[in-house]
Amino acid sequence: MLKKFSLAVMFLGVAILISSCASAGKNRATQSALLNNLQGGKYEAALNTVNAPDFYSKKDANGNETSNSALLGYLERGTVLYLSGNYEQALETFNLAQQTSDDLFTKSISKKVAAAVGSSSVDNYYGSRYERSLIRFYQALVNYNLSQKATTPDAKTEHLRQARANITEWSSLLDSYKTELAGKVTFKTDLAQNLFGAFIHEQFGTSEDRQIALNLYPTAKNVLFQNYNLYPSFNDKYVLFNKDFKKLSTMNLAKVESDYVGKTSNQTDLEAFIDARLAKLQSNNKDNVFVVVKDDFVAPKIAKKVIVGFIAGNNRPIDIKAEDTFIPVPVDFLIALGGQDFYDFLNTTFKLGAYSLPTIEFEIPYVAQNKSRHYTAELVGQNETINVPLALADPISDFAANENELDFAAITPIAVKAVTLHTAALYASYQIYKKATANLGNSIADKTKKKVALTAFGAAYVVATKAINSTLQADLRYWSTLPNSIRFASAKVADGAYTLNIYDDTNDGVKNLVYKQKVEVKGDTLVDINTNMKAPVELLPAIPQGAVKPLALPRNAIDTIKKAAAAGSK
Repeated sequence: MLKKFSLAVMFLGVAILISSCASAGKNRATQSALLNNLQGGKYEAALNTVNAPDFYSKKDANGNETSNSALLGYLERGTVLYLSGNYEQALETFNLAQQTSDDLFTKSISKKVAAAVGSSSVDNYYGSRYERSLIRFYQALVNYNLSQKATTPDAKTEHLRQARANITEWSSLLDSYKTELAGKVTFKTDLAQNLFGAFIHEQFGTSEDRQIALNLYPTAKNVLFQNYNLYPSFNDKYVLFNKDFKKLSTMNLAKVESDYVGKTSNQTDLEAFIDARLAKLQSNNKDNVFVVVKDDFVAPKIAKKVIVGFIAGNNRPIDIKAEDTFIPVPVDFLIALGGQDFYDFLNTTFKLGAYSLPTIEFEIPYVAQNKSRHYTAELVGQNETINVPLALADPISDFAANENELDFAAITPIAVKAVTLHTAALYASYQIYKKATANLGNSIADKTKKKVALTAFGAAYVVATKAINSTLQADLRYWSTLPNSIRFASAKVADGAYTLNIYDDTNDGVKNLVYKQKVEVKGDTLVDINTNMKAPVELLPAIPQGAVKPLALPRNAIDTIKKAAAAGSK
């Protein structure tokens, strides 16, 4: 009987999908170990991890990359190489990441189909839109760093030109986003492209590049208002702004500003930074120090549990934890599937009571929303101290939370798949149980046989449940070595040695020193900083339980389940 039931499970595709779960588990462990090393300052160990031959990599007999996580491998490796100062290798790796990301838009149909059937970790890792955008940021940043370290004028000019080309290509990518995603509440443009792009163009000093930079600053102000009010780091009213986003274009600008925008200190600082950069460029009195700060690491993508249960009433089961999302399914579905006898059998076997099958569960990716901290900076020299606002340009953790909040829309198809797999397994087992006990009477011997058959049924279903649940793991792959945010500052100071101090003054303006670094200013100087700040995160409420409606299964669900069960029980 157990052998027959295993055939049913195999028919449902479970055996094929389980192999993907081992890979998913390995990915999670690798990502965790990598971040632990970086947070502990163990760069050599981190380099050993990303340089391992099997780091998100799998090659065929001809040496061609076949891993569905190859892009993630390039992204993590490129970042670690950059953080450890291996700029040439980092640039080469980020260039591979861009090429791979672009090529994935002509992905194979086979992986697309496999992901639709099982865990999305079977599918290629394509990278989120904000991740694809930030590949260009790192390409431009690394090229500029290489231009500053170049030992010949030609090499310096070449890397500077490459940085400008990265900025131009980046702009084209964002233009495609804006066309594709017009009217949607999601990431589709990047302030870092405007602000860092303007800085890069300013370095050339030509009238054409100067004009491009002059245009990029006003564009940044528009992007800030139209697109970055989506995020809590900039707008205290971001929930309302997102909710009515489609209506805002029809409203008076003054009404939008008064009713939908509550400027945070981060937004005020950024506006001041943009205005100051524009004014100095217009007056040909530009700053000679440009600071790029990337703090901590992006908020982690974690698994949020979703539980599906058949209920006879409208009450949420008392033993389902409050933090778990519970999706009810009317118990009438079970009766429609197998009749009253089937439901009575389940009710007796599992002692269902008010609800049934609480073991149907799956994961969805989730990123906790946070409120960005407020930072200021100062350059302390021998003869002067310059206070500089540290303007938040890219709240990357906000991008991640926003994108994964949208993934809640994917709950329904996953829930339908979970119910289909579980009920097909139950129904197939029930058919096998009925056949095994059809000719048994009420004698002691026959009752014993029925108990044995029932025990076998229960054991088989437990095995199937574990297998099915394991195939419904969330795809938690993400570019984990990205920073929590990208911030910019600039100043005009005399050449010499300085100490750059960074303060967290989020709480009532009280300055708390969180980072310091020696800086040597000589002419135009880029100060490129990666901190490991561990400032506290203020979590916002998760999506309320009421946001999940009772699951409505498609009309053909019963036919699909019966066909699968019939084939598996033969």
